[in-house]
Amino acid sequence: YNGSKTIRNMLDILLPQCDSRVEVFVSDNCSTDSTPEIIRQYQKTYTNVTYSKNETNIGTDRNIIKCFERAAGDFVWLLSDDDIAIEGSIKEILDLTSGLGFDLLNHSPL
Repeated sequence: YNGSKTIRNMLDILLPQCDSRVEVFVSDNCSTDSTPEIIRQYQKTYTNVTYSKNETNIGTDRNIIKCFERAAGDFVWLLSDDDIAIEGSIKEILDLTSGLGFDLLNHSPL
């Protein structure tokens, strides 16, 4: 919510690390700043950025739940607009999760 002052820094570090296996899903909790315009700018360069804006501010917990519901991948890493994914972190996570299956009914690795 209203992360226009910090989200560019986060995305500038995160997005160059991502390849086609990574969806960067931005769930905007009804920001009133320039966040939507900033994300549209990134979408012109990065095709893996997905954006959704809530019609009203639904609070942090419900917004996080929506992230899990809307994410297309098998794994979710929650980051906020002011978090930083240090260089190499995406590759390390992809290496660790490569080939892992997950049993959604039993909530345990296959």
